[in-house]
Amino acid sequence: MKKSILLFMGVTMICYSSYSQSISNLNSIFSTYSHTIKTNSPFSECSTSCIYNANYMNAEQRGNILILNFGYGWDKQYGYIHKCTLRINLSTATFCTGWWDNWGGRWKQYGKKEEITIKDSNGMDLTSVGQQHYNQGTKQDLISELKISFGSEPLANRVLNELYAIQSSYKTKEPWLLPEPQPINQGSSSASEATTPRSTTPRSTTPRSTTPSNTPTKKNNPTKKVGRYVQ
Repeated sequence: MKKSILLFMGVTMICYSSYSQSISNLNSIFSTYSHTIKTNSPFSECSTSCIYNANYMNAEQRGNILILNFGYGWDKQYGYIHKCTLRINLSTATFCTGWWDNWGGRWKQYGKKEEITIKDSNGMDLTSVGQQHYNQGTKQDLISELKISFGSEPLANRVLNELYAIQSSYKTKEPWLLPEPQPINQGSSSASEATTPRSTTPRSTTPRSTTPSNTPTKKNNPTKKVGRYVQ
């Protein structure tokens, strides 16, 4: 019993250490490249709306909830429009760069690969605090999508890998991340069929039946002798 408890505690500590490392890596990236981070308007239903400077972003994790804190609409002269907090359920949310489509059984990526899209049809809680004189106060919203631009594809991929590492214990891999099924090799199948020996049916050794021929045979009619003449 004690060994089982110790083993469980050891595995838990390893997992916690892994998650903490991913959060630490994520915050390190956010801190280093904060000047490149932009988001679309989280208050707009249109996911293709313009993107605005965030100027800062950081992450923390509480169980299966990932919390992103970020600025919105930052300007050097006027400061922030809002400061936002987004709560993401790691069990149901989807992270991807660009967008994916399955065509003919194969997944293909499209769109802006420097942007990470966070989606959840169940909704994500957004808290925004107004930073200007015209929008002061705290506001609560429930949104289903947020786009974050990192300015380059390599940087977006690095962030995405850390997000997948954090999410791995709460949700299975997205279908486009799974290995593609191997196509069936028609050539090898045909070759195996070609080399398969044909079945040879032994000839019957039963002797043929000899049916008497129905062709009539010519009979020699005996001749009758009458006197001297032959009829």
